[in-house]
Amino acid sequence: DLSEMFSTFSGSGATTVWGYQQQQSVTQNTGGKSVEGVSGWDLALQTIVPYIDGVNYVKKIATDADMDLDIVTKALQHLLYYQCIRLIDIFQFGNMYATLPGIRRLHSSMALQRACAMAVADDPTRPLPQAHVLFQLYCQLQPGVEIRDFVKAYDMASYNIDIRRLVSFGLVNNLIRRLQVFPVSTKSGGSLSLSSSGSEQSAMISSTATQLVDGKHHMDEIAVQFGAPYSELREHFDKVVYR
Repeated sequence: DLSEMFSTFSGSGATTVWGYQQQQSVTQNTGGKSVEGVSGWDLALQTIVPYIDGVNYVKKIATDADMDLDIVTKALQHLLYYQCIRLIDIFQFGNMYATLPGIRRLHSSMALQRACAMAVADDPTRPLPQAHVLFQLYCQLQPGVEIRDFVKAYDMASYNIDIRRLVSFGLVNNLIRRLQVFPVSTKSGGSLSLSSSGSEQSAMISSTATQLVDGKHHMDEIAVQFGAPYSELREHFDKVVYR
């Protein structure tokens, strides 16, 4: 249960909820409430809790729960205030990360090492990942290294590590941070043609796309805004010389 694995070392986060963020359920030892214990809370909270799985992002929760995005956002802000959840960016193999000064705690704290090993283990019946391996892997997350290249260079299966959980634990416990990509258009005008995810239909985006590729909006935000795969956006931006 991830909510238990992350319980000891998670802290409070920001109160702003964005449509491209994922929710990680976190049970707090001090002051926080369990996200599962919302039977006495309002209907909106009870409705969205089943969709909080560490994978669904805010906009998808609203769609799947058939609720207004603003209502879902306010409900999540409520859960965030009571430290029932933490917000993390969408996991994608094109993501890049870098270590934070807090990585030193993983080197010095045996309790954090144990919690990390239990949280990221892919198969609980196998020996847990060793502390020095976890520390070394986190330190290899650097600018310019995408997760897809990272997993090719290091055999996660041999270490009994789930890469998604490794990243999630690092983000929740402030060991690593996400490096965002902010595309900037080198052209004026034009349109953006994208096929919708899971559909043969095409989305034509003109002025909106031009407004968003101004260096102020990152790829996660743009991908969720248009309902387009991250990889397809990257391919398009590379073709039309966005930076």
